[in-house]
Amino acid sequence: MTKRKLGLSATALRWFALGCMLLDHLWGTIIPGNEWMTCLGRLAFPIFAFQVAEGYLHTHDFKSYSNRIMLCIIISEIPFDLMMFGTAFYPFHQNVMMTLWLGLMSIHTIDQVRKKRLHQADWPAPARLHYIPGLRTAGRSECGGILSPAGFPQSQACSAGCNDRHSRVWIRRTGICI
Repeated sequence: MTKRKLGLSATALRWFALGCMLLDHLWGTIIPGNEWMTCLGRLAFPIFAFQVAEGYLHTHDFKSYSNRIMLCIIISEIPFDLMMFGTAFYPFHQNVMMTLWLGLMSIHTIDQVRKKRLHQADWPAPARLHYIPGLRTAGRSECGGILSPAGFPQSQACSAGCNDRHSRVWIRRTGICI
């Protein structure tokens, strides 16, 4: 007898996140006053951040992956600005795709630093910000939102058993698994 694997596929998870995001956008634009819509809608960002981290772990061409996300930013920014601010260009607030792309860049920076085996004190400042307590879970419009996708690859290394010595030492230093 084979065991049935429980869980959601990546596609099902994306559809769930899209539905949550739709609820949040409906609450913010067409149907205000239904707080439950925004409460469910706020589940979308951590799911999308997780998807970005998974995409980074499984991509064979980082530049192409990054460019695809940048293309989504370009396509979605004008409609976002028109809907939220009534103008085609509003430079003071970008849509969530920019936050996710910056998260992807933080994952890449942390990964490159980790491959060079630098101590945390020698890391570039943007990579060190991720390890300030509280920033890992802050909202998406703050620095922690940008850096929240960076927490997923490290937590995956922990759940995989931390097989190599460097991962065990790195995880112990950062406290990411505690």
